[in-house]
Amino acid sequence: MGKIKGIIVNDVKIFFSNIKSNILLFIIFPVLLSHLYGAFNEKVFEPDRTIERFNVYVNDEDNSSLSKNLKEVLTYEGINEVIEIASKEESIVAINIPNGFEESLYTGENTTVQLEKLDKDAEIQSSIVKSIVENYVEYNTSYKQILNSINDSQLLDKEKEEVINEYSQYLSAFYEGEVLQVNNIDKIITLTSHQYFSGAILAFITLLMIFELARRFIKEKEDGTLKRLYSTNIRKSQIFAGKFIFNFFLCFMLISVYVIIKNVMVSGFEVDLVPLVITILVHSLLICGIASLMSSFIKSTKVVNLLTGILIPIFGMLGGTFFNIDNVGDGVFFKIVPKLTPNYWIQSIYNKLMRGNCLQELLSIILVIIGVGIITSLIAFMKLKISMED
Repeated sequence: MGKIKGIIVNDVKIFFSNIKSNILLFIIFPVLLSHLYGAFNEKVFEPDRTIERFNVYVNDEDNSSLSKNLKEVLTYEGINEVIEIASKEESIVAINIPNGFEESLYTGENTTVQLEKLDKDAEIQSSIVKSIVENYVEYNTSYKQILNSINDSQLLDKEKEEVINEYSQYLSAFYEGEVLQVNNIDKIITLTSHQYFSGAILAFITLLMIFELARRFIKEKEDGTLKRLYSTNIRKSQIFAGKFIFNFFLCFMLISVYVIIKNVMVSGFEVDLVPLVITILVHSLLICGIASLMSSFIKSTKVVNLLTGILIPIFGMLGGTFFNIDNVGDGVFFKIVPKLTPNYWIQSIYNKLMRGNCLQELLSIILVIIGVGIITSLIAFMKLKISMED
């Protein structure tokens, strides 16, 4: 462990010896670039609050008065201007009401009305329906609990009736659709230009980090720095581990500083802390994994420099760094090819974070990134362990 620590300390010294260029390349440059792109595209990305009417399918397995009433709520004035109940084949969002739904509301037990996105692009529509359902469950649960409390109280029957009538006035706002309209239609989360390019440029900088970390490791091999380490009693696996750990924490630090600065500028990652930290961790793992893989197979810094000049612009364009790729086209090319770039996955997860997605909704992308990071790291470790010159 002491030898690994020594390698990390040495890399820290090298980093601080070039700290000005590192800060300029990985912090100042991306912050300014994302801010400029965000400012230039404000009108293009101006959120549109007009939601086209969409179809919702309701699968009612409970078939109770409360489950039927939930379906009826979707037809109320104001809501029916946005939502239309239709068959599953015609809908983009499905509401699955489980058996025992009404009983669980009466007893105060946890009940789960499952939502299903029938169209992968129905993220905004799904959030609208989700909020309506959550409000419905919340209001009815509260209403039943208060009714039970009132009925169990020592009040006279007349007093109980007065209290119930008074509380019912608050509940009526829900059934008139006023609460739903405010909570769902007026608060649709759409990325602003500053938010979009905060994630897009960060994803682009990911490419620079990958190629730069690979270039530095290969340069150490060319300069003979690693050969001098091999001549000591330090094992190759320890060298790999030390450099991997340093690179991981370096990436985590640089990304975190970028995110903090963007938040201070009130133009970026205003999201929950825990999902954000987890995202930065898996983001750092992906960078280190791919960089390690590159450095284990590429022998020359000239090759890295050549690939940097060719691949980074291509990945940047295909991954949607400089324009909103969702607005480019619906063809097979733009649905498949961007997913082959690492910056696409990074940008996707940050976009979902800024739209308010919870950690569970990000799980699929997180697992993809972790999988790629681990696999590339293991391949790099095995390759370096076998092929490094003694």
